[in-house]
Amino acid sequence: MYMLVFSYVNQQKWYAGVDVLSEKYAVPRELALLYDFVNTLDRRRYVEDGVTHAGGDEIETPRLLEAWMRERGLLRRGEHIDAGDHRAALELRKTLRDFLLKIRRSIGPKPRRQRVNLPL
Repeated sequence: MYMLVFSYVNQQKWYAGVDVLSEKYAVPRELALLYDFVNTLDRRRYVEDGVTHAGGDEIETPRLLEAWMRERGLLRRGEHIDAGDHRAALELRKTLRDFLLKIRRSIGPKPRRQRVNLPL
């Protein structure tokens, strides 16, 4: 599956008009796309300034995954995401999240104040 081996079509330019967590948290550009992909699933639930954040999944459907990839220049004109691509992307994301969470747990907890709203 070519798409999520991250063929860096957009490696030298930032995603125009796309709200990305990697910018908010100053993630190095070399890791930004991977960081944003892993964090397309947000399981956090909290209230901030009276506004409830319910989380969500930015790539929940093949159509959403395709839009997410197009916004980042990862699909060529005429290329589409089918159900198999979508399943593979969700499995890749799950595997990456599990791996990263395992590493994070092995490092130990951060002070509660810093953990509250961090992605992943």
